Amino acid sequence: MKRPPIVLAALFVTLLIVGCDKPATVQTRTEMTPRAETKTFETTALRMAIDRYESNPTDEASVNVRKALAELDGEIVELDRQVAEKTGAERVEADQKRVNLRSYRDAEMARYAKAQIASGVPAPVESAGDRIKETAKDLGNTIEDAAKKAGEGVKDAANDLSR
Repeated sequence: MKRPPIVLAALFVTLLIVGCDKPATVQTRTEMTPRAETKTFETTALRMAIDRYESNPTDEASVNVRKALAELDGEIVELDRQVAEKTGAERVEADQKRVNLRSYRDAEMARYAKAQIASGVPAPVESAGDRIKETAKDLGNTIEDAAKKAGEGVKDAANDLSR
């Protein structure tokens, strides 16, 4: 049995109208909980601390979030050191992990600030320039330490050869 084209057209229009009846709801990235591309103890602790703060914004919960942020920052500084000291695939791996953790930290910091605003507690003022300056200082110290170690290694090798 052959269906007339008018019936198919009516069916298509009906499906189109019914399918478009409900507006799509899209959750934007800023509304979602950040997801760590590199999962570590520090990223898990930070996520859990902010989750707790969102559900119960107390001073104690705020302290726990700041502590978790500091621990994640410590991991990032350690990766800065590894990037400065290592070469090849190890350096690339450490650098990728460092980039992932920084990105995660920034997203979680934004989520924490949003939770503070929602609770009426003022967010700490920390400019991007201050963070960049502090990171550059830490990286400079890490590179300086690596250079000193390399210099000591060269001196030791030279002393061994001269004996």
